[in-house]
Amino acid sequence: MLLARVGRIPEWRRFAAAGGMEKARRQHVLESVFQGRIHALVWKLVVVLERHRRLADMSEIAEGILRLHDARTNVARGVIQTPFPIGGELIADIAQRLGNRLGVRVVLQPAVRKDLIGGFRVRVGDRVFDGSVASWIEKWRRSVEVAEARASG
Repeated sequence: MLLARVGRIPEWRRFAAAGGMEKARRQHVLESVFQGRIHALVWKLVVVLERHRRLADMSEIAEGILRLHDARTNVARGVIQTPFPIGGELIADIAQRLGNRLGVRVVLQPAVRKDLIGGFRVRVGDRVFDGSVASWIEKWRRSVEVAEARASG
């Protein structure tokens, strides 16, 4: 969500917290940043936040609204980590499979993790699905240890 992302930019936070700029100038800055780029209702939210001098809280408010919307629409958001960028079609396929398993619609945000050898790792809420090469190797190592323990015991 744009408001949540903008609210985390340090320059924006300084602007939102600054009290010395005249009202017309602040309005002009807000219009040049947001108007026509966001939904009309979201623009009204920005105007209300400015009127009440709460622009500095915009990121937290936007994230709270998104969480409420997701809960109401049965959406779970997560991150898919891969060693290199992957296409949207593959992300959508993985999200659909996870959604079927979890009983929700999953929306995944891609993130590149250079320390992954291959495969992927997904976090949705407090659940982690590890399909990385390192995970496969670790599972194989454990199964070999179990088999050796059974054979020697």
